[in-house]
Amino acid sequence: MLKENAIGQVLEIRMRGKEDARGGAQDLWVLGAHLLNLATFFGGAPKACTATLFQDERPVTKADVKEGAEGIGPIAGNAVHARFEMERGTPVFFDSIVNAGAKGSGFGLQLIGTKGIIDLRFDTEPLAQLLPGNPFQPGKEPRAWIPISSAGPGQPEPMADIKVAVSSHLLAARDLLAAIHEDRAPLCSAADGRTVIEMIMAVFESHRLNGQRVAWPLTNRQNPLAQWT
Repeated sequence: MLKENAIGQVLEIRMRGKEDARGGAQDLWVLGAHLLNLATFFGGAPKACTATLFQDERPVTKADVKEGAEGIGPIAGNAVHARFEMERGTPVFFDSIVNAGAKGSGFGLQLIGTKGIIDLRFDTEPLAQLLPGNPFQPGKEPRAWIPISSAGPGQPEPMADIKVAVSSHLLAARDLLAAIHEDRAPLCSAADGRTVIEMIMAVFESHRLNGQRVAWPLTNRQNPLAQWT
């Protein structure tokens, strides 16, 4: 659809975490990782990051660093605001605030273009929707979201199990098995996973350096929060 100019020039890519009790750095790690991986699919490799972490609406300090749940290592902050410069020139934003509104309602990625918006989700059906029209130029008539199936916008979904296949990672497992049999890299490879981890570390490093621009390749190969002295 992007190649067919369905939403015009893509101006930015915006992502939000689930913003439940894990909102902030934990949300970035646990759920934002999926979004960051998807962002590189559309935007290409990350080139630089600027970010700020907050704890209860104040900038995070080293005193806020703690061991994160789910084995994710040192984290800090119940709000995160990050901007990435990408290979293809489209800026990417990730935001997460603890207990922000309807929990989980914003979890996903939006491609915002001059002629419309494509909204992508992981655990709802339809998994994607299209809102035609310039998002910065409200019209007199209401606009309706158009579901996007694997067959295209406004078409019935031919895959009966698509929601379960995506949310339960069945598609990823099937691709991994196929990659083994076909002697190829899976669609989401170890290198892709490394890039996502680097993006998360770049968020922490930028904040540790008072919001400085952190460029790739990253010179710090450790968790910056563990090094905060």
